[in-house]
Amino acid sequence: MNPSAVWAQAKSPPPLGLIPEKDTYVNSQYPEENFGAEEKILTSFAYCSEIMFLYFNLDQFPQDQLTSDKRAILNLWLDASSQPLQAVELEILLPQQNWQENELNWNNKPSLYPSELSVVLEATPGAQKIDLTPLLKKWLSGEEKNHGLAFYHSLDTFSRAYFSKENKKNPPSLTIEDKIVPALRRTSEAQDARLNTSITSATNKGEVEGASQPQALNQETQVKGTKTQKSFRDYFGQKTILPLASLWVISMAGFLVKLFKEFPLA
Repeated sequence: MNPSAVWAQAKSPPPLGLIPEKDTYVNSQYPEENFGAEEKILTSFAYCSEIMFLYFNLDQFPQDQLTSDKRAILNLWLDASSQPLQAVELEILLPQQNWQENELNWNNKPSLYPSELSVVLEATPGAQKIDLTPLLKKWLSGEEKNHGLAFYHSLDTFSRAYFSKENKKNPPSLTIEDKIVPALRRTSEAQDARLNTSITSATNKGEVEGASQPQALNQETQVKGTKTQKSFRDYFGQKTILPLASLWVISMAGFLVKLFKEFPLA
């Protein structure tokens, strides 16, 4: 059964995703040889030129699942590579016409044109994820005719060998995955949201209380002024000044009597 049909019936991508309907490679050193039945697909520019081809049947692809928060990922399992510490950036190429897996060779390969989609091929063994979302959307919308895709780079000593669909354990696959949002960014955005909420709340509170603040301040000043004036009258009012004046008169009289006794008039 066609893998794409199984995917459509399940209504959700299976763990392996969509397996290519055909994949192979061509070799300039063996221009008439076909490699469609091999368990590896190669791309290189070392001792010869090798171009890798893959084709996914998207007739029953669950297009409605490729939402704005999802991405289409090509999963490739790297088996071997030259220059193991060097990752290579290249542009995916698109075949201009259809091709047959068991007939394709260097001499009859289709013409290739750029896709305007650059990807990075890692040089470490294991699973590699390549984001094909822009290209897949063009295929699904009909903007680009789907004849598959090709990998090639004219870098000296460049070589990559991936497992093909004939390798049942680690075949290439096309899956729909969530877009990756860094945890630090999510935390920062959450903190920003809380900060904005706090600022807005404080601002709104200030707008509500701000109108009463000057009035309250004036009232407090008036109250303080009233207390000050009341205290002044308490100390220098009629009830206070008369006793003080009497005390002063008595004190002055005593002083004068004592003065006359010590210094009598002649």
